[in-house]
Amino acid sequence: MQKIRMAALAKQFQVNPATIYRWIKTQGFPKPIKLSPNCSAWNVAEVEAWEKTRERGVTEGAA
Repeated sequence: MQKIRMAALAKQFQVNPATIYRWIKTQGFPKPIKLSPNCSAWNVAEVEAWEKTRERGVTEGAA
């Protein structure tokens, strides 16, 4: 399982880390996996799946 940390995730989506946590609460963004008490990461496959659902929603909404 490939993982991505917060800094890379925020950079990928060009958002503030707080936005990622807001997406978890409001948009169904995948929850992080705790690697240690001070370290979390996300499953890349789950993030990519979420991103694809968002792209489909934008495409369907634009039609």
